[in-house]
Amino acid sequence: MMDVAGVVMATEEQKASAALRIKGPIAFVVLSNPPTNALSDDMRAAIYAHVETADADPSVSAIVLVGRGQRFSAGMRDADLDRPQAFPDLNTLCNRIEMCSKPVVAALTGAISAEGAALALAAHYRIMEKNARISFPDAHFALVPAGGVTQRLPRLIGIEAALAVLLPAATIPAASAQEIGFVDLVASQKIRVAAINFARERLAEGGQPRRVRDMDRVFSHPQNNTAAIAEARRTYGQRSFAANRIIDCVEATMLLPFEAGLGREEVERNEALASPQSIALRHAHVSERRAVRPRGFTAADARPVSTLGLSGASNLALGLCLIALDHGVRVRFLAPTAEIAQATLSKINHAYDVAETKGQVTADQKQSRLDSFFVSADPASFADCDAVIEATTGTLDARVNALLKVEAALNADTPLATVSDRAVEQMAGKLAHPERFCATHIFAPAQVIRLVELGRAPATNATALATFHKMLTSMGKRVVSVQARDGFVANTVQEATLQAVDVCLLLGATPAQIDAAMTQFGFATAPCAMMDRIGLEHFSGTVAQALVAAGLASVSGRGFFDADGTDAASLEVIGLLREAGDITPMTFTDSELIKRIVLAQANAGVHLLEQGVVEYPFDIDVIMMLGKGFPRHHGGPMQWADLLTPFQAEKALKRYASSAPEVWAPATLWRELVKSGESFKSLNATR
Repeated sequence: MMDVAGVVMATEEQKASAALRIKGPIAFVVLSNPPTNALSDDMRAAIYAHVETADADPSVSAIVLVGRGQRFSAGMRDADLDRPQAFPDLNTLCNRIEMCSKPVVAALTGAISAEGAALALAAHYRIMEKNARISFPDAHFALVPAGGVTQRLPRLIGIEAALAVLLPAATIPAASAQEIGFVDLVASQKIRVAAINFARERLAEGGQPRRVRDMDRVFSHPQNNTAAIAEARRTYGQRSFAANRIIDCVEATMLLPFEAGLGREEVERNEALASPQSIALRHAHVSERRAVRPRGFTAADARPVSTLGLSGASNLALGLCLIALDHGVRVRFLAPTAEIAQATLSKINHAYDVAETKGQVTADQKQSRLDSFFVSADPASFADCDAVIEATTGTLDARVNALLKVEAALNADTPLATVSDRAVEQMAGKLAHPERFCATHIFAPAQVIRLVELGRAPATNATALATFHKMLTSMGKRVVSVQARDGFVANTVQEATLQAVDVCLLLGATPAQIDAAMTQFGFATAPCAMMDRIGLEHFSGTVAQALVAAGLASVSGRGFFDADGTDAASLEVIGLLREAGDITPMTFTDSELIKRIVLAQANAGVHLLEQGVVEYPFDIDVIMMLGKGFPRHHGGPMQWADLLTPFQAEKALKRYASSAPEVWAPATLWRELVKSGESFKSLNATR
């Protein structure tokens, strides 16, 4: 609709959270807040009012719930989960829909999830477009589903099937949803047309509501149900905070009346919402989406990249090369010598031969990617590249020399980057065009670790940043923008981690105890084992260097741990260090070790905030989760410290600082947070 000036005006349906449209005997309640049609307070109130109106209207014989735009509903917004719900809350809305005196059909489109799925379960019938999918992601966030999901879903599809959906937080495509009995029809027509036809068929059959709460699937095979619940506890009970709560709620469908089961679900949901694990997991989810957004540039600033130049023969460069080829980007690869160029070509050929043998690519895909690859020892091959990344190894001088050779072959506006997280500003100062230079700190192995720290040097322009951000994002990377200071975020915080480990070892902890504590905390690879794997000669800590001097280096196959996994040999060396330093060993609990190490990380993160390396605390959390394996269920070091509270964190840091002020002396920001009553959460919201 247009006004007299020709400007497109919003229809009533577009303005409202939900709209009521009556077409003959069928009323459409349209969720009208795309793209997600989130079930906000306003949306729930509007749906409730329209259902009441339609149910009371004698001209209406059936009601259809449908979403405007591409999806039915993604549920509630993350920010609304912890807030008290205004009337009607989700349970009240779902109950009102289910108790309608007229049949209610949910017409499901797009990705329906969480509370949106609860709304669909409250309807009497469900139809889905063929490309739609429904998911119950709550377990991923240590939550119990809301809106009666744990009570209705088992009654609809059975206990065993419900557990198989809820516990792994599965996403179900339309065909599978029909197969398990979640939906009644997969529509071959446009969804609203299909909904009208389906509703008319139900009316022709008598037009009675079919309430899920009254279904008895949970009682049809009691022995199977008991076995399914026992198996679910064995499989999921130790994996997930929420699993046993979800299982208890599903089991309640066999033991409690429907309304009592709803009450059980609501209690479990509220307790899960308040749990540190759920708070951390939801923080991780929201933070990752925020951290990868462009900063200081827009997507429109990016140059399209169809041909990428890569300089260097490192494993990281080869990995990045394969990623680019797999995503349809042509690669021009610059090797240091003709011999290395030939060896690189052989490695790329071999990689795709293996991929073809494993069925990961077809013969045609393999050939297409090989045709898109060109390797040379001549920098002139970069002349037609849209962007270039230097991925050499060696000293700063070696990198600068490589960059200068590359730069001489490029057009003046072709974006250029290094993979280094060190001396980026110094490198930029040597270039003729520092404005198009930045750092793309890519983690190895490149095919496994998704994180990239995008480092901005003082002169870097928006085009360079946007080009690499967009290109790497299109390759499946999660790109977080930082200021280019030595170490960036991941390695700076990692260095603080290892410094804390070094001091704890000297003060009385053992390598085995530290690694056991950090593994129990959730790290897949504990610090001492990680240093052993890389080689102690690459680390500067007092203990690591002493072990190297004693012959316990990677070349000997030993380190903190011998081949049999014991730390007896390293303990002898550590004991001598304590004697030389007149250190009386302390006894540590595992929780104390975790607190010391994670607070060292958080303190390093606060220094990075103060220096402007990152803009938000959540940037640090995301980088450490994606790049260094910080346990997601703790949300990152800043989130962990926030749950401890800034006051308690600063108090502990002051206590630890007496043994190593360079690690634990509290950064200034801790005191400021304590004085103002703020937290990292409030900084994340306001900065």
